[in-house]
Amino acid sequence: MSLFVRAEFQEGERVVFSARDRSIVNVRRASADGGPLGFTSMELLMIAFGNCTLGTLMGQDAMKEAEIGRVVADITGEMQEEPARIASLVANIRVETTDPEALAAKLPELEAAVCRCPSCNSLNADKQIRLSIAGPSLLGQPEAPAIEGNAIACALPA
Repeated sequence: MSLFVRAEFQEGERVVFSARDRSIVNVRRASADGGPLGFTSMELLMIAFGNCTLGTLMGQDAMKEAEIGRVVADITGEMQEEPARIASLVANIRVETTDPEALAAKLPELEAAVCRCPSCNSLNADKQIRLSIAGPSLLGQPEAPAIEGNAIACALPA
């Protein structure tokens, strides 16, 4: 199954993300205090990780059979400078239920399931980037020819 997301940089400060006829806007501008106004790229990555982890957890039979109240994931990332990346992620997930002992008996299978969420698995995926450089496309005119770069595999520097 193929997935497709478009990220379009607009107006020097916005990125519009679109997938499956849905869009969200993230603002890439500093706030008055100098911090980011929108989400940082690392926060977006952590949001995706949290969304997937909670979705995988809540899809488990043990969770569907239990009377569940509030479910909260607090996710912490530790940044590394060279190469710049999140070096570790910790998700602390709290599940409130009326019968904690029954759900605790299923804890090993729940832990194993959340460690197999697609987002968690994808953090180690092979990645490629291909850049194309083109002139502006004008309404009613054919798209300008692009200078195609080679696909490069993204890997951590040695």
